[in-house]
Amino acid sequence: MNPNELPNVRACLLLSLVGILTATVPAWAVDPLPFVPGSWTLVVLPDTQRYTDPASDPKLEIFKRITQWIADSRQARNIKFVLHEGDITASNRRSHWQVASDAMAVLDKAGVPYALVPGNHDHDRNDPHHHAPSRDTLMNDYFTVSRYQAMPTFGGVFEPGRTENSYHLFSAGGKDYITVALEWGPRSEAVAWADKVLSQHSDRTALIVTHAYTYSDGTRYDWAEKRLTQDYNPHHHAYGFGAPHDGTEDVNDGEQLWRKLVSKHKNVRMVFSGHVKWAGARQTAVGNHGQRVHEMVAAYHDPPQGWIRLLEFLPDRRTVQVKTYSPHLDRYMTDDAQQFVLHMAGPPKGTASAVHLSKEHLKAVNRRRRIVVNYDVGYPAESFGVEVKKWVDYRFSYADRPASQIDSLWWCIDEGNLAYYPSKVLPVTKSRNIRRWLDAGIDILKVAVDESHKRGIEAFYTYRLNGYDGEFDERGNSLRPIHLPMKDRHPDWLLEDTWCPGGLWNFAVKGVREYKVAILRELAENYDFDGIDIDFARHPPCLPVGRQWEHRHEMTDFIRRVRLALQDVARKRGRPFLLSVRVPCTVPGCHYDGLDVEAWVKQKLIDIIVIGVHSYEVDLEGFRRIAEASSVKLYPCMDESAHPPDGYRHPGIEFVRGFAANCWQRGADGIVTFNWSNAPAKSYAALGEGPRGAPYHAQAYEEIGDPELLRFKDKMFIVMRRHGGGWTEKWDYYQNSNFEAPLPASLPIDEKPTLLTIHVGDDLTENARRVERVDLRLLLSGAAAGDVIQVKLNGVLLPAPVIEENGWRNFRTRPLQFAVGRNLVSIRMLKRSSGTPSPVTIEKLEVRVAYRP
Repeated sequence: MNPNELPNVRACLLLSLVGILTATVPAWAVDPLPFVPGSWTLVVLPDTQRYTDPASDPKLEIFKRITQWIADSRQARNIKFVLHEGDITASNRRSHWQVASDAMAVLDKAGVPYALVPGNHDHDRNDPHHHAPSRDTLMNDYFTVSRYQAMPTFGGVFEPGRTENSYHLFSAGGKDYITVALEWGPRSEAVAWADKVLSQHSDRTALIVTHAYTYSDGTRYDWAEKRLTQDYNPHHHAYGFGAPHDGTEDVNDGEQLWRKLVSKHKNVRMVFSGHVKWAGARQTAVGNHGQRVHEMVAAYHDPPQGWIRLLEFLPDRRTVQVKTYSPHLDRYMTDDAQQFVLHMAGPPKGTASAVHLSKEHLKAVNRRRRIVVNYDVGYPAESFGVEVKKWVDYRFSYADRPASQIDSLWWCIDEGNLAYYPSKVLPVTKSRNIRRWLDAGIDILKVAVDESHKRGIEAFYTYRLNGYDGEFDERGNSLRPIHLPMKDRHPDWLLEDTWCPGGLWNFAVKGVREYKVAILRELAENYDFDGIDIDFARHPPCLPVGRQWEHRHEMTDFIRRVRLALQDVARKRGRPFLLSVRVPCTVPGCHYDGLDVEAWVKQKLIDIIVIGVHSYEVDLEGFRRIAEASSVKLYPCMDESAHPPDGYRHPGIEFVRGFAANCWQRGADGIVTFNWSNAPAKSYAALGEGPRGAPYHAQAYEEIGDPELLRFKDKMFIVMRRHGGGWTEKWDYYQNSNFEAPLPASLPIDEKPTLLTIHVGDDLTENARRVERVDLRLLLSGAAAGDVIQVKLNGVLLPAPVIEENGWRNFRTRPLQFAVGRNLVSIRMLKRSSGTPSPVTIEKLEVRVAYRP
């Protein structure tokens, strides 16, 4: 219904219930949502420009009529504060400002505090088109700092002697509030000031007002995305300040304010704006901390009928009645756009609402990833700077093989603190080989993405969250330590007493989280990756040592910020951007390092969990329990080349198959390889390098992504050993050291058994006819040939072993003795040989399966 028409059906129905009122009061004058005793009211004044222009003389009294009604209603409605949304005047002339000043003086006299912001009309002195040619305004001549200082609610201003940007503090309904009033098209300096003010008053519920934020359809003003499809954007040449009006001028519209300010502060609950003719739209957004933010526009200046907004905060401290009323007409608008109820309560403490994921996003999450190859820091460094075609042939040599099962390539060419690509956020490396590419205009990251997509292969960037501070030397052989400017400027951003010479980032610090999000946003905006993987294994710790789990919310805040940044990029480019995390091998291990993976899954902050570092035994069942009701995919990670677990460096194709078979049997969605060789030997030779890595990697990439193909291939299953890959047991963090692995284990000499569990992913009983041989193998240290060792497999006593020359005890077993999955092995020392007993240690336990052709 047209807002100028007389009452709608809802108002009439209400009046029929109230009966007696219909005989004495016009229907449209009855308050459709009666004021609830104990509530308090916030009044919002939309654009008053048409009430200040002497050319519209009959309307001059409307402004004063509005403020007089507010003053008269102060006690009855418990009015605590008034916000003016801008366009206070029609054209920034003294005669107009005098009208506005006189009208607002009614509130001064009544003791009603208020805050105003300028709009484009308040800058357009003598401009017949109401443009804003400069930031000059007469506002400060009439609404002075001293006028604000007379109010007990005044907090401060951005610039001395100027009131375009101000903040105010008041209490109402048992809660403390802060209102931040921002200029028309706020400058970045003003936004930074507001950011600081909100941080300083994070204990207060925050309300923000600025002239142009929400558009008439309820979305935010967004010049970068929508340009001229949204009228009157502050970036538009007819309304913004100065050239070039391409989005680079020092002006921030609604979307920029959301990203830089509103979404970042968990105490912000409402944003008010006007500007758009006859608009009353709204939306509720979710901020970085899961907080609900109600964004609304109210502008009724054409025709000028005196409409204002009344927000009544009910005694429950959760509910807000929003009404649109004209003191001039003594009339309410009651359609759904003008009368509604809001809920101010955020999510329960310690939780946050889930991020919405589109159908297209979920489709991208569910795409096939049999094998994901994570290339480590661009090794060998000698490949940097070579002819691009030679680099491509080298990097894609495994993926280009006809039988390859590689579906996704994850690129990492630096340690995360120094860019090997053009960057405005990170310092760019001076390494000679990388500079050779950059100076020639070659962006190797773009090459990697383009070549991946050309082959139909998914491309992620894997980002080292706390990487080493170094760059390659002149030969490119090793990383040499360097000083990072950001760490030099912010030593307070670093953890204390860490192993890394340059210090490790402390993600409990807000500045660190913001800095890292900026790095990842730049990568997402500049490159057409399908996703980003955050590698927590490089390097722990990331939170204050000994208090990691206490700081889990800060790390969750970081993950949410990354997710929202990537969602923003995805929306602008028109296709999804996924987020993966590489975490310790168990859920409790994640807790040890302060990683609340359960919250990340519940809030839909991540799409993929890569499980394990230097580990072949991963807690797939534990991760499956927390992910089973979600879209999150689980990918165990195998690092068996550069940094393998202790005792299994280049152990052979059977070992790799056994790991893969266990993963598939336990419900993995795919397999990630990390730090494997980058190419076959001939590809290394083309770079002038000798062979690196294991020769069976090429074969593995054609087998381990297909559980059916693996079914009857020879395998080796093992019990994990601790440490390896250059890492030892760490007290300070869990990641990298796999210190829950059961081996090595002591074997007591008092006949008490030692129990170990070994996982066998093949159904040996079901396929017994195809099994040629299956052996359980035991390696001990400190044992003598004459020692009598007994072993039970799932409670079945095994015959005496054959002791091989290398010390292995080989127990011949039968397929039907094995269960699919976990098998319990009991080992005891039955008898020691003569001589002084020495400690005996179980070093390795393996099951080897050979199939018939």
